[in-house]
Amino acid sequence: MAVLETLIYERRAYKRAVIDGKSLDEFDDTKARDEFNALCAEIVAFGKTL
Repeated sequence: MAVLETLIYERRAYKRAVIDGKSLDEFDDTKARDEFNALCAEIVAFGKTL
């Protein structure tokens, strides 16, 4: 089991994106966007090590 380092906090932007059917880039919440991008980058980097 792998444990990732990136933390994702509960933010309104995540809920609004799902409800509105939009991406995080369409909101002004840069913290949420940066967290999600960091998580995606970490997942891709981990996948390349397998």
